[in-house]
Amino acid sequence: METCEAHNLSLAFESPSATMDVTREALIYAYNKGYRINNNGDAINPGGKKLKARITGDGYLAIGIRYNGSVYSVPCHRLMAYQKYGDLLFEADCVRHLNRNQFDNSCLNIEIGTNSENQLDVPREIRVAAAEKATPIKYNNVKDIREYYAQCGSYKDTMEKFGITSKGTLYYILKERKLLSK
Repeated sequence: METCEAHNLSLAFESPSATMDVTREALIYAYNKGYRINNNGDAINPGGKKLKARITGDGYLAIGIRYNGSVYSVPCHRLMAYQKYGDLLFEADCVRHLNRNQFDNSCLNIEIGTNSENQLDVPREIRVAAAEKATPIKYNNVKDIREYYAQCGSYKDTMEKFGITSKGTLYYILKERKLLSK
């Protein structure tokens, strides 16, 4: 069985730690017992058999692990990230699916990183379309917004005047949005 494995796994433990949350404990417990995600993204039990993962309420695949008399849901992407990065997983903001497919837990598709990096995994055209849909700014207002900002120099005043609710949206309007003909 081919699996991604890290070399910095220092959180082996015999009993629960007062500072460690139970979901993290269950993840480490599963790893220490021999549960793995193979390079194809399939969950494998300690005996080497493929497990059927279930879809959680937030749309990720997970396996159930019995730990301390209860069954805990261990997300497959987090188990793969722990296999691949070890304790560095717990320093990261999130586990990223590089191809945006939450069901693809293969070794090459899983990375750890920041929330910003996770958002940047979304193709630019999809991010731009979502921003345009979320902000009902008419293209003929872009010129007015830019001119007003050039005069006052204040994000806050410009946002209030034009009903813009996000600094990111205003930045996008000021720096990136191309003016289109009416």
